[in-house]
Amino acid sequence: MPINIQVGKAAEEETQQNLPEKEEKKESSIKSNLKIRKSLDGNLLIYDLEDLDIVVDQNKGKIVAFATDGKADDRAYDAQNRFFKFLVKKGVIDPSSVHSGNIFGTLEGKIVEPKDTNLNKYDIVLLVLDKWIEKEKPSDIYKKAVHDKRDEELTDPDDDESTPLGKVPHQDTKGSGEKTGGQGMQRPYEE
Repeated sequence: MPINIQVGKAAEEETQQNLPEKEEKKESSIKSNLKIRKSLDGNLLIYDLEDLDIVVDQNKGKIVAFATDGKADDRAYDAQNRFFKFLVKKGVIDPSSVHSGNIFGTLEGKIVEPKDTNLNKYDIVLLVLDKWIEKEKPSDIYKKAVHDKRDEELTDPDDDESTPLGKVPHQDTKGSGEKTGGQGMQRPYEE
């Protein structure tokens, strides 16, 4: 059977004529500003939060939350806990599937299959993720501001929080050791 291919304006006109009149190009009314990257194997990587990195694994149908930069501390675990409670509450994650992952400091859960086959579950997951991240943004901004203020206080203290001596020059000898001319501590006796 031969295949006919048309290129250019004739192809556009033919496609427009073959489209049913009721079908119009639908634009999504959902706007999102997530920082998403796609890995080579199709996973969606989201790096919008200070404490969490989120991976939507489309091959295995699960969501994994990593502690940012491997800092698996109480703040990261609390953020993961809030994250999965929110997803379970919204009906995106199966509550019985939430558990720690095979990497230290991760939590993961299985995405439920929608009953309506016309729905793309990953579009819904991204919509819910966007809502949760928007909910968490003020807390993240506050934590970052507190962290930056603390760094500024330590690196550039106010005059009332520093010594009146100004810059103190370094001395050749440190601590209580005597000046030994580079020989190190001398033993009281040699054998």
